[in-house]
Amino acid sequence: MIHLNWYKKAQLNVRVAASAQEWWIGPNGDVVEADSDSNDGAGTYGHEDRAIEEAQRIVKNKMRQHPVFAEAADIIFGEMGNYEEYDPIASREYLNNWIDHAFNMGQITEEQVDDIYDAIEKETGVSEELLTIAMGSGEDYEARDYALKNWGWIAIRGTNIETHTLSPRDVAKLTKGIQDIWGDKADNLLFDIHVRSGDKYLTRVPFNDIRRGKLSIHMRNPSGLGYT
Repeated sequence: MIHLNWYKKAQLNVRVAASAQEWWIGPNGDVVEADSDSNDGAGTYGHEDRAIEEAQRIVKNKMRQHPVFAEAADIIFGEMGNYEEYDPIASREYLNNWIDHAFNMGQITEEQVDDIYDAIEKETGVSEELLTIAMGSGEDYEARDYALKNWGWIAIRGTNIETHTLSPRDVAKLTKGIQDIWGDKADNLLFDIHVRSGDKYLTRVPFNDIRRGKLSIHMRNPSGLGYT
């Protein structure tokens, strides 16, 4: 294998980072592309959108198993086949319309109307946070944060990596994901890793150190000073 000198390696890293390609690495190390340029060329699809799409899939599957709230899922999300056909602006109106209909039909109680999110969670297991994300509402909750923390997904943009934790299992799936994305080119790249839990930073990490779990020497705090 031909090894690049430090200058050429740095230049390669700059070019890769500038490409701003986005991926999610799932809980088993499987890679899902979430590239702003891969969808329609308009830069409208990325990590957040892919996480919302997954939230919608989970919510629909859970709510459609309930005799009453299955109708709510169909009304809120419609029969669309993919995320691109979804209209998040109208989702709250769809939900309110269903609440009025279900109450008038005696399908839900006044108490459930007063706290519909709590009712849905009790009946279907779908939390307010997940439902809000699935409906495309990002003011209170962010889909990207939810995916990192609750699903154990790892976000990659260029050579920048973001993960909620960095356990041995996280390192293993990160290694698999990087190999799937970059192949042999990964050996010539340097990665910056942000660990959300504890707000830790690892900078200029060679792939070989990730693969071997040799990460502590790259640990930095936000001010750039090494951890002790």
